Amino acid sequence: MKRVNLHLHQNLTVQIESQIEAWDREGVRHPNPEGAHLLWQKAEGLQYALRIHYAFKPEFDELVRAATTPASDRSL
Repeated sequence: MKRVNLHLHQNLTVQIESQIEAWDREGVRHPNPEGAHLLWQKAEGLQYALRIHYAFKPEFDELVRAATTPASDRSL
């Protein structure tokens, strides 16, 4: 049986944050103002997704707990 990655939420958070930073940096260096604006909008969209990601962390933690706890222990 495959194990649930207990660090999945953290890994996803790091990946999203890294992409936001990359688009922000690229937007600053972009020679075309419209292109820079598009990159900043994409980063802004991911920032919104990250806020949602954090908002559902308690539910995510509960799902991971349920997936990693043996069925016999869940009834306690």
